[in-house]
Amino acid sequence: MNPPQYIGKSGKIAALLWQQIPKLRAPDCPVMDRRYLFTGKPGLGKSAIAEQLGRALTTHALGVESLNGQSCSVERVREWQWAGQFVPMFGLRVQIVDEIDMASAAALAQMRTYLDKLPLRTVIIGTTNKTIAELPEQLQSRFKILYFDPVPMAVIAAWLLERFPKLGAAMAGSIAIQSAGNVRAAETVAASIADNWVGTAANVGGEA
Repeated sequence: MNPPQYIGKSGKIAALLWQQIPKLRAPDCPVMDRRYLFTGKPGLGKSAIAEQLGRALTTHALGVESLNGQSCSVERVREWQWAGQFVPMFGLRVQIVDEIDMASAAALAQMRTYLDKLPLRTVIIGTTNKTIAELPEQLQSRFKILYFDPVPMAVIAAWLLERFPKLGAAMAGSIAIQSAGNVRAAETVAASIADNWVGTAANVGGEA
């Protein structure tokens, strides 16, 4: 499976992660190589890449468990510890915790023990919008950290112009500047403008 298409550093990270799939699937993959933390500002594809990587690793949606940090309780982590005794049904289990920094202090304390003894054939991916310095120690020292940087405005503008040619260079550039490196925000605005144009054209055609 080819990596999903992302622009800027997010695309480079996706390509790197997809190269790691054979290693991550190996039964003897080291613990540290199976613990990832994606950090960076919103709108850079962290959560989407985590989900897509999970599906690529397990080849089945049921092999991926995804939850928000606020839902990551002590009880849930203990369930993971218990389930870790058994071979995953789909060859590999992937656990994704979006905004992992939102988990309670008690859950993070339990998570520390779980991460230190991460079961075989288990990959865990956390995402956060915070900087590393703002994170609890459990998250700073137990993950392989990948930094997602804001995408340069010129790159966003070129990408928008390719996706929505009718925007024109000036409009694409303006949207890119307003996005401040947030690709999701830029795409949302551009899509909204494009949809309005389509609707306007349809109305004009109907009136004619």
